[in-house]
Amino acid sequence: MENSVDNTALVTYRVCENCGFKLMRAERVHTEGMDSLYALCPVCRRKVDGAVVYAGDALTEYERRRAWAVWLYEMGLTPEGVQRVYHLSVEDFFECALGT
Repeated sequence: MENSVDNTALVTYRVCENCGFKLMRAERVHTEGMDSLYALCPVCRRKVDGAVVYAGDALTEYERRRAWAVWLYEMGLTPEGVQRVYHLSVEDFFECALGT
């Protein structure tokens, strides 16, 4: 019987270098005997696929806020719910400051 690997241990989160989103999901993937990094930002769509980096969309502040809200809805959350339950606002999800 093969040893099973807990794939959750292979997932980390990093700051997106394009839009500053703090929860860019990054995971190690094992293909053809090699480990490589795969990461995708749900806000600007910046993608790292091994040694290839796709820059992602250049977003205005409004577009970043909108993309963040869409991401929350996809996760079954709302901006209002995140604020009410977790006391987090859109600014808490981005490394760089958003205007008010």
